[in-house]
Amino acid sequence: AAFFTGGIFVEVARGARIDRPIRIAHRVGGNGLVATRSVVVIGENAEATIVFDLSTSTPDDTVMLHSGAEIFLQPGAKLRLVTIQAAGRGLVYAPVMRYRVDRDASLETVTVVLGGGLVKSQQTAELVGRGAASKALGVVFADGRRHFDHHTLQDHVLGHTSSDLDYRAVVADRARSAYTGNLRIGLEGAGADAHQRNHNLLLSDTARADTIPELEILTNDVACSHAAAVGPVDADMLYFCESRGIDPAEARKLIIAGFLEPVIARIPGDDLRERVRAALTARLDAVL
Repeated sequence: AAFFTGGIFVEVARGARIDRPIRIAHRVGGNGLVATRSVVVIGENAEATIVFDLSTSTPDDTVMLHSGAEIFLQPGAKLRLVTIQAAGRGLVYAPVMRYRVDRDASLETVTVVLGGGLVKSQQTAELVGRGAASKALGVVFADGRRHFDHHTLQDHVLGHTSSDLDYRAVVADRARSAYTGNLRIGLEGAGADAHQRNHNLLLSDTARADTIPELEILTNDVACSHAAAVGPVDADMLYFCESRGIDPAEARKLIIAGFLEPVIARIPGDDLRERVRAALTARLDAVL
């Protein structure tokens, strides 16, 4: 906050329904530190979709970006928040995203990380009202020597709340992806329903993925689960595709694309979805 240089404030009035996505584009360039802060308030029973679209002006820009966002969902509000980061390799990116979800409100986040050289991300969803729900989806593609480190916290402050998380990473070359996810059920969290999945595909012997699921349950009568997996492209899937005449390299691309598609399909707008698919295809062509 001390280095805050600018940001955005968005407020959706009580009961309003915003049909088209609100798209906020960040173009970062030059050298040094850039710190932004955004505040979003979704009013009671209001609905909106917001897209944060981040890129660097040139691939060679060497810049550190700290991007902070505080997002408040009032009772009955609904928000889908999409973050797309496709910056050059020179970017050091340290976003801190905090969500506060009130009674009967619903939050869905879609995080797509395709760029940057070093990423250290923190995402926290506080479910502070009964009936609050949070769904977090993520796609990470790391190649070269990129290092991506994501932390998430789903904090069920009150009971009869629900959360679901699905993060998927593809790691190639000598890149590394690390994921730490914490499901926390507070003392007043009886009746909470919380689930978490993190799956990682390794495309080379030198790629690395670390996944650390954490459960912090301070009460009874809850339903929680977590799943984590790290491994190469499934050999049986490859054999199935190749036995039907599909080229081995093309088969690998199809399997990887299918692995990521459940998250990409949640991106609003045909242009954004196709842009992400095109970027992934180009990256796959380069590493396979």
